Order: sequence, then structure tokens, then C-alpha cells
Amino acid sequence: MIKRFIFLVSLLLIAGLVLNGCDKAETISATATPTTTLNQDPPATEEPPNAVKLTLRHSLIKDSSANSLKIVEAAAAATEFEMPKLEIELEGVDENINRSTQLKAEMAAGTQPDIFELFGGKADAIVYAQAGKLLDLTAILTEIEKQYDFANLEDFTVDGKIIGLPITGQANGVFYNKKIFAELGVQPPLTYEDFIEICAKAQAKGITPLALASSDAWVPTLLFNSLLVRNTGPAVPGYFTIGDAKWTDPEVVNAFVQFAELAAKGYFSAGNQGFKYSDQQKQFKAGSAAMMYDGSWAYASLIDPNTSKIADDVGFFSFPDRGGPGDGLINASFSQGYGFSADLSEEQQEVVKLWIKNLFNDEIQKKQLTEDGVFPSMFFLDNTGVPSVVTEIITSVKSSAGTFASLDTLVQKTVMAELEAGLQQLLENKITVAKLTEKLQMIQVEANVGP
Repeated sequence: MIKRFIFLVSLLLIAGLVLNGCDKAETISATATPTTTLNQDPPATEEPPNAVKLTLRHSLIKDSSANSLKIVEAAAAATEFEMPKLEIELEGVDENINRSTQLKAEMAAGTQPDIFELFGGKADAIVYAQAGKLLDLTAILTEIEKQYDFANLEDFTVDGKIIGLPITGQANGVFYNKKIFAELGVQPPLTYEDFIEICAKAQAKGITPLALASSDAWVPTLLFNSLLVRNTGPAVPGYFTIGDAKWTDPEVVNAFVQFAELAAKGYFSAGNQGFKYSDQQKQFKAGSAAMMYDGSWAYASLIDPNTSKIADDVGFFSFPDRGGPGDGLINASFSQGYGFSADLSEEQQEVVKLWIKNLFNDEIQKKQLTEDGVFPSMFFLDNTGVPSVVTEIITSVKSSAGTFASLDTLVQKTVMAELEAGLQQLLENKITVAKLTEKLQMIQVEANVGP
């Protein structure tokens, strides 16, 4: 775009010279008989031979995305600098419009941008890849030696082919107070039995084992989600909507029993029914709780020395294994990123290699992390300046056996609402597991039938 600006300025200067010449010609003709005619055309301004153009679609149009936009613009400018005959045209479109309507229509018509913001997973990237609309990046990543740099590429992988790259992501797990763990003489647990033992030791010392706020009904579902998958495996929650799994199945019931046991033993914050989500973090940041189940988005607040007494003592581990089919998995998603059109020429694909190197690297990921709090999607080759808890989260994702989806992306809204209310009732001991699971299954059947 810088070159386009220079080109336009050049045209304006040339036009000014022409007009100035015409004025002088008219003056001469009014005072003397010309012996020559000023009829030569101004020299033409030529574009670089074989110019390469690419369009780049982003959704960084809000004031809150100003820093992120500068990063994308800088990556584009750096790529243009490395390839002088290149022009990258940036286009900003509202995220919802791009995802819900515009990109879908363009994919159907074959007019999609060359590079574009893309969501991974079954609803977007996989659909487009199966239609042959996305560039296979597998060989490209190998060539530029970035095939192992990303924390997780599951949402952008189809049949072993990498069809997009995440720019950010999130992971859920257990934040813990390293100082309290040292005082208890324990290490991050690998098994659920170890986890329960830590809870008991913390409670015996007068320390809340698990900070929890259940007034915001979605919060308890985070931990329950991991309990459910540990017992059932990652596929079962998705089977509820097609009737191939029931909320009354034994392995599903086990997850509710374990959640109810944590509540009955007093391992959650006392009075959690009156706590908002922010209160859960306040309790943990005050050093009053040994652990807290939360998402990676919470890390910045937890290590802020202005608001956290434990800023230097925050660690993270994936929810421990139970010896079931869901062991080793982590609730994580790295689905927001970029895709590339399958229609790109070989020369345009060379541009893609440069652009990936200029956007997906240590410097950019750190800049996003420190300036905007955007959680990284890649391993850092150099951890200098990277909070240790961030490294622990990424390591947990990379060392996991895979990821699993959040329940609210798998079941209907009415079922999710009933689950949230039911977990609140379990925490207050106002319902039995048997009644709750029976009620959930009834709501699920109704939801599956539809209106």
C-alpha cells in the first residue's frame, strides 16, 4: 500500500507539471508567433513488471484492535519490502459479517480473498477445505521450518493436511499457588487421587482447596466439563444431541457424582453461591485458595502485581487423569487465525511463505501478548520476557494427548441452561445426582426433537 501511495503522489506531481506547461504555452502564444509546438506527451509512469498483488481480509476494525492491526500492517509492509514488486491490499470487515455471510458467499462464488481471517473447526475451515477452497500449508510449513512451532493445529487440520494457522487460542485448566503447594509439600498432581489428596491437605491447613464462584452459572461448568470428558472420552458429549449418549449413562453419572463429592467435602469456596466470577479470582489472587479452575484468559490478572498478592507464585496444570478414556486431553481451542485461498499462483504462494514468517514468530507473538494480552498460539524459541505461567499453559497443551470442546459448543442452549442450574443446585445440595441427570435427559430429548 506504501508503493500505491508513492505511485499516486507521482501522478499528481506529473499532472502539476503538465498544467504548468500548458499555462506557459498559452502565454507564449498570446505574445509571439510560435516556431514549435508543445505537443509531446509526458513520460508514462510504469508499474513494476510482473507486479504481484494479494488481498488480505482482517476484522481488526475496532479501536480495541488498533495494536493488533498495526502488527498485521507491519507484517504486510515487511513482506512488501522483501518482494519489491509485491502489493498487499488490506481490507477490514466486521468479524461477524465476514464469518456469517460474506466469506461464505465468496467461497461459493470462488471470489474469496487471497489471505483471510478464518475460524478453524467443523463449521468453517473444515467445510471450506473439503470443498477445495483452502491452500494446503503442510509443505510450506515444512519448507520454512515452522511445522512444529504451533501449540495446537487440530482445528486447522483435515486428513493430515494443515489448512490454516491460529494466531491465538485458549486453554482451560487448574491455576495453582506455588507457595501454598510448597508449604503443603506437594507437586502438581498427575492423577485425580493426588488431586483429592492435595485438596484434603489444604483444607486441613485452613486453606480453601478450590476457589469457585457459582452465582455466575457458567463458571462451575468449566471444571465439570473436564470431569465429564475424563469419564466418558471426548466424543460422548457430542452424542447427546443425536441420542447416541444419555445423561443417565453410568459414566456420565459418575462425573456428576465426583462433582457433588467435591462440594460435599467442602473443597469449594464457602458461600460460593453468592460469588460472581470476579470474586473467584479475587480469592485466589489474595492467596486464600490453593487452586482455581479457569481459562487461560485469566493469567494476566493473576500475575498483575498491582492487584495480585501471588503474582510471582502462579502455576498451571491440566486437569489430572482419572484412569478413563478422556485421560491426557485438555479443554483447549486454537481456532482463530488465517486461511489462504487454494487459487493462489506459485508466485503468490512464495508471498505466503514470507508473510507467515513475518507474522507468526517470537517477536510478534510476544508483542501481542504484552501489548494486547492476546494469548499466543506458538511455542516461544526464546522465553525471555514471557510469564512462566504462560509457558506452562502452552506446554500443557503441547504435551496433551489432544483437545476437547467445551460443552456449550456441543449441546443445545436449553440443555446447557438446565446443566448450569443443576450444578448450582448440586452445590447447594438441593437436588440429587439421579434427579438431575433424569431431568437433563428429559430436556435433551425435547431439544433433539426440536420445535
